Amino acid sequence: SSQALNGKANVLNQLAQLAKGKFLFITDADVRVPTTWLTGLLAAFKPDTGVVTGTTLVVGNSLWSRMQSIDWLLAFGLIHLGSHLNLPLTGSGNNMAVRREAYDAVGGFQGLPFSVVEDYALFQAIVAKGYGFAHQLNVDVLASTLPAPSLATYLQQRKRWMKGAFSLPIPLLGGVLFQYLLVPMLLIIALFSPHIALFIYVGKWLFQNTVLFWTLQRTQQRHRWFDALIYEPCQVMLGTLSMAYYLLPIPIRWKGRTY
Repeated sequence: SSQALNGKANVLNQLAQLAKGKFLFITDADVRVPTTWLTGLLAAFKPDTGVVTGTTLVVGNSLWSRMQSIDWLLAFGLIHLGSHLNLPLTGSGNNMAVRREAYDAVGGFQGLPFSVVEDYALFQAIVAKGYGFAHQLNVDVLASTLPAPSLATYLQQRKRWMKGAFSLPIPLLGGVLFQYLLVPMLLIIALFSPHIALFIYVGKWLFQNTVLFWTLQRTQQRHRWFDALIYEPCQVMLGTLSMAYYLLPIPIRWKGRTY
C-alpha cells in the first residue's frame, strides 16, 4: 500500500497511476530540465531498455556550490562509464525515464520494499527483471539543481545515498567504500609501505581526473577545469566526514520527514 512508501515515492506512485504514456519521466520540483530533455532521454531507449538516466548539474557561484558540481559530475561520469561496461551503478530520481512496461513489470513503486532511495530501488528492480539500462552524458539531458546549502544538509544527503549504496552487489559496493575509506586505508598502508600507498593514491588521482575531464568535455563544462583540479582535498575531507556521519546513529531527515 502507499502507506509503506516514503513521501516522494507515494506521490510518484499516484502520478504513475494517472499517466497514460508508454514512458514515464521523473524529475524533482527543484530541478530545471532543458527543452531537449524528453527527446534526449528517449533517444537512449532500445527495444529492451527499461530505464534511462540523465546527468544533473549543481549550479551556483560559491566555492561550496562549485565543489558539489564537480562531485556530481564525477559521479555521473562514473555512472556513464559503468553503463558502457554493463555495470548498473545507480539511478538518479531527479533525471530519469522509465518504460511503462518495465515499471508495471516490477509492480511500480507499490511493488518495491520501503526505501529512502526510491529511485535506486526502482532502477535496481527493473534491471533485476532483465531489462536493459542506459545513461545519457550530454547537454540534451543536462538538468540543473541547487546545491545542498550547508554541510549538515550535505551530510544528510550523503547518508541517504550511502544507505542505498549498501544494497549494491559486493564488487560495486567495494568501489563505493574504496572512495570513502581511501584516506584511512592509505594511512594504514603507508605505515608498512609508503611507496605502495603513494602508487595507489596517484593511480586513483589519475583515473579520477581522466573521468572528470572527459565528463566536462561531454557536458560542455570545460570552464570548470580549475574546480576539477582543486576538488581533490575537498573530496578527501568530505568523503571521510560522510563515512563518519553515516556510522553515527543519526536518523535520516529528508523532505520534511524523518526515517
